[in-house]
Amino acid sequence: MVKHLRILYLQCLNIGDAVIGTGLVEALSGDGVDIEVLTRRGSASIYANNPSVAKVHTAEFPMGTNWKFTIGDAARLFMHLNGLRGRRYDAAVGVTGDLRENAMGWFVSGGKACGPQFSADNPFLRVGHSGLTGLLHRKVECPADRNNIYDIVRDVSVAMGARKPARQRVYHSSSREPILNDRTGRAIGLHPLSGGACRRWPIENWRQLASTLRAGGFPVVLLGAPGERDWLNENFNGLIGNGVEIATGSVEEFFVQLSKLRLLIGLDSFSIHAAYAVDTPAVMICGPQPSNFFAPPETQVVKAVDGVACYPCFNRPTCQGSPDEFLCMRRISVEAVIAAMERLDVRLG
Repeated sequence: MVKHLRILYLQCLNIGDAVIGTGLVEALSGDGVDIEVLTRRGSASIYANNPSVAKVHTAEFPMGTNWKFTIGDAARLFMHLNGLRGRRYDAAVGVTGDLRENAMGWFVSGGKACGPQFSADNPFLRVGHSGLTGLLHRKVECPADRNNIYDIVRDVSVAMGARKPARQRVYHSSSREPILNDRTGRAIGLHPLSGGACRRWPIENWRQLASTLRAGGFPVVLLGAPGERDWLNENFNGLIGNGVEIATGSVEEFFVQLSKLRLLIGLDSFSIHAAYAVDTPAVMICGPQPSNFFAPPETQVVKAVDGVACYPCFNRPTCQGSPDEFLCMRRISVEAVIAAMERLDVRLG
């Protein structure tokens, strides 16, 4: 008789990380496996809509971008984790190597945690807060040249007995079918916002790019969350209308909008990973950290870091307030972005 497995996947970081983590769910799903997910409330729908996820647990965590964590939050998290211990998981899995995820996985699973262990010379160690790998029952070795998060997800999936490729996917809430691009759309999406100022491209460049795309015959969609609509209206004032529109909505609506695009142009942020999950080609504008860390497969990367003394800063800028502030992003030209589009066979005119 084949043992029925219950696996808890811990994805406690940002929403982009949650999209990347769907690859592990796809790889491990199948008969005889119940996959549950512990994640942030803002990422819950990404997993709740997935037919391969048996249950989604949500909490607040002392991690991620712009997090606030109180003593009360800590008490509630401990009580939640203690309750999850009673579900008797066969394994708890993480893919980032984050010390907090490792500790929570160890506690919840009773010592049956699995995750990556980076070699001392692996530059991925500089990205986050890796550690406490001694708590892992199953360590997935990641040498120095294994530092792309998509490869790491695949390696962890294989170590856990993957049945299918670790391909990122997101789903419609109604049909529970994957949201996929049918490649009939012509509009180009722009997602100019990111969680960190050091990762943002100058707004005048975005405006020039939008104008160039319109002149080249492409409709333009400016993408954002509902709370970002006013910012988009203000910063693209004079361009809205006549083929340039704003699209904001829920996380699922964001995925659906991406699936209708010919191409997405974005930053090192959530939208690039979302585009890959729905099979939309993408150009990633990247500055502060090595692009190979988080670039999805087949994504065209644009960077201009030659001669930038503080590169890479791994999103911890030392240049703020200096004449070279965010130079790694400011030096990227609109022409370089257009050239990246052409490499994806998307041409003006």
